[in-house]
Amino acid sequence: MKKIIYPVLLIIYLLTNKTFGNNLFVSENLKTDSLKDQKKITKLYSDKQLGVIKEDNNTVFRLFAHGAEYVALVLYNNPEEAQGKIFEMTSDNNDIWERSLEGEYYGKYYNFLVRHPESRPVQCLDPYAKAVATLNTYWNPRKGIIINDEYDWEGDKWIQRDWRDLIIYEMHIKDMTAHPSSGASSPGTYLGLVEKGITGG
Repeated sequence: MKKIIYPVLLIIYLLTNKTFGNNLFVSENLKTDSLKDQKKITKLYSDKQLGVIKEDNNTVFRLFAHGAEYVALVLYNNPEEAQGKIFEMTSDNNDIWERSLEGEYYGKYYNFLVRHPESRPVQCLDPYAKAVATLNTYWNPRKGIIINDEYDWEGDKWIQRDWRDLIIYEMHIKDMTAHPSSGASSPGTYLGLVEKGITGG
């Protein structure tokens, strides 16, 4: 399911940005050609797994970047690091860019550096990243995190309802009770949130 959801979210993001002619502009500096021809889309199909994959003793990075003329992997030791180590990637006939590094890189951070014709290189978050680090700043830069998803759960089983039957709500703790109309004795706090007999603000 994740293999389907993440690409769909990326497509929605691209389509909600400005569209000019046959090109989609994600920003003034990054341009990707839109694929409207079904034959071209089918021709570019690949069964290679995208994102970060552990294969034997290697860590493999793959990204689909149609029309890109240069793609590189940028590795960081921490999310605040400004300059990462750059590894150039190579492309196959399906526009899958790939780089294989020997060993494990769990706990490292990464992005892809992508350059299309008529644009400067732009760092992009991996749409297949399994975890993301972000900073609470205006610019809010993001980096993917390389994680080990082969954790041994020691026979534990999912004890909740089927996740497809769940409806999950998100809220801001402070906003729920900050207004005087909430009636909370400790407004804007966790205590105010769990207080019984109030309606929220």
